[in-house]
Amino acid sequence: MPLPPSVIASIVSAILDMTVQVTDRAPQYQDYVRLQKLPPEAQVGLMQPISGDGMIVIGDKRLQLSPAIQIRNLQNMIVVPMNVTEATNVVYLNDMYGSVHRVWMITRDEAESLTETEQPDPSP
Repeated sequence: MPLPPSVIASIVSAILDMTVQVTDRAPQYQDYVRLQKLPPEAQVGLMQPISGDGMIVIGDKRLQLSPAIQIRNLQNMIVVPMNVTEATNVVYLNDMYGSVHRVWMITRDEAESLTETEQPDPSP
């Protein structure tokens, strides 16, 4: 039995309303995520694609991955380490054993602003 056109129109309308609501909230949520302060032990670097051998390369350091590694993308969603397929600017934390435990992907502008704030002022 085919669906009446009014039911189809109602379903399409509900889906469109839901899509508009999600896109309206996304920029606000991203602003909230971006305004969070980083812990003082957080480090900034360029993460290379993960090779799958339990190691990660950030900047010029080759570091051990924590068994409980958590990588978050620009939308603050968790991604599987093997889905990182290109070099990405990140902020990362090490656990008490020195393994990389938490990683947040950031934009190039964010990485530049974070590294600028870490540099000491050369003026006397």
